[in-house]
Amino acid sequence: MNFKKIFVVAVVIFIIFGCSKKNTIKKEEIKNNINKTAEKIVESKEKIIKSVKDTNKKAEKLIENKTDILKKGKEKAKENKSRLWEIYNETRKNIKEAKLQERYTDLIKLLKKQSEIAEKLGRKDIEAWQLNNIGYYSIEEFKKKINYDETMAKIYSVKDKKKRKKIYDEMIKKMKKNYKLLEKSYPYLKKAKIISEENDDKKQKKVIANNIAFINDIKKMIEKAEKQ
Repeated sequence: MNFKKIFVVAVVIFIIFGCSKKNTIKKEEIKNNINKTAEKIVESKEKIIKSVKDTNKKAEKLIENKTDILKKGKEKAKENKSRLWEIYNETRKNIKEAKLQERYTDLIKLLKKQSEIAEKLGRKDIEAWQLNNIGYYSIEEFKKKINYDETMAKIYSVKDKKKRKKIYDEMIKKMKKNYKLLEKSYPYLKKAKIISEENDDKKQKKVIANNIAFINDIKKMIEKAEKQ
């Protein structure tokens, strides 16, 4: 083999070896890149798993907090309801005293308070009664101030027309003077009527209707007298 052939063979071997070496280097690079990518994927997966776990923990904590809040809310509502009934019963005692002593101004205030408590308790039946009672005791005070029952009895018993008219006219004057008592209580009776329509208590409906009718009759009597 001459020198030229030896050189050619050497060049070919070098090229083959060089290519082989390059391929080996490329394979190593690819392998390294794959490993790095795999590591990144594993790392990302671990981060995602950790993130999911953290989210689940937060969700569990929120559920626990919500449950705790609801529980405390129910307990608080129960306490408030219990306290409202205590106030209601205390107020009822004061109402009895005010009735006996005929302290109508205090009585009306206490009845308003009772109706508000009943509303908070969701007891529409009691609320309607208390609102009616505001009207009822306003009528009682009105009657007492004008001596209504005795005066009406006199009007019916007196036969002389002039005397009867005089008694009647005097009563109308007193009615006008004290009509504000009825006027103030009228909205409470109207509200009681609306609420009572939701209840099945026929007696309640009748009592409220009678009190409303009384005030309407007094109003008509005053208006009639003013026109004459």
